[in-house]
Amino acid sequence: MSFLFRFSFLFRFTLSRPWVVQSVPYGKRPKSLPTVLGQEEVNRLIGCVDHLKHRAVLLTLYSAGLRLTEATNLKAQHIDSQRMQIKIVKGKGNRDRFVPLSPRLLHVLREY
Repeated sequence: MSFLFRFSFLFRFTLSRPWVVQSVPYGKRPKSLPTVLGQEEVNRLIGCVDHLKHRAVLLTLYSAGLRLTEATNLKAQHIDSQRMQIKIVKGKGNRDRFVPLSPRLLHVLREY
């Protein structure tokens, strides 16, 4: 049950008074920027992963900026090494898009 519904019920049925409040304005929450890792921190994080498959997934997520569902739906035919692009099929908003493919990621994917 929502907060407003409870107060509305309290006023109308328990106190037998009219509920005159149409809506309660909420204060805006301050938006903060996400914490971004430095290049050395990212290299150490990826370097800690020994399993090639896990390293390929982690590097794909990071270097292409993919969401987890986008990475799990990725297929080999979506990788265009000639144009150095990855096609993301049905990403956020059910839209297709292209993201750049880094040479390091291409090397790791070919190794995998």
